[in-house]
Amino acid sequence: MKLSPAAVRAAQRSLPTYIVAHGIVLTLWFLIFLVQTILIALRRVSRHRLLGPVGTGAASGVVVASMLVVVRLAARAAAQGITSGPVALIVAGDTGLMLIFALFVVTAIYLRRRTDVHRRLMLLASIAIVGPAIVRLPGAEALVPISVYRNSHYSPL
Repeated sequence: MKLSPAAVRAAQRSLPTYIVAHGIVLTLWFLIFLVQTILIALRRVSRHRLLGPVGTGAASGVVVASMLVVVRLAARAAAQGITSGPVALIVAGDTGLMLIFALFVVTAIYLRRRTDVHRRLMLLASIAIVGPAIVRLPGAEALVPISVYRNSHYSPL
């Protein structure tokens, strides 16, 4: 499915640039994760290793872009009259998810020669950050923790 240029422009106007950048960086992370998995499945280890630094940069971008969204959430919520209780839960939960993601990725990079551990840590890192994306799917609230649901329900996105 391809979006028309007009649809892309309309989406960009309705969202702040940093949120669009956040979406792009996270999409890039999951695309690189998919490509890396395919490269290993095809036994293209040398290409997998060449793409590794790009994945490391994408992981860094995920942490920076996600934390920017989290930090700016409080101001956006206040502007829309959302109380601080749900916002505090979202900030704490999302900060925790980013910490877990970063720890898994850093440990996976450190242990990259232990392929069995490396692949599991990269998978766990990806799983750690997928909740907020899943909850935006219709009817998915029941599949994720309450903090993630509250994020999408109260989030001024």
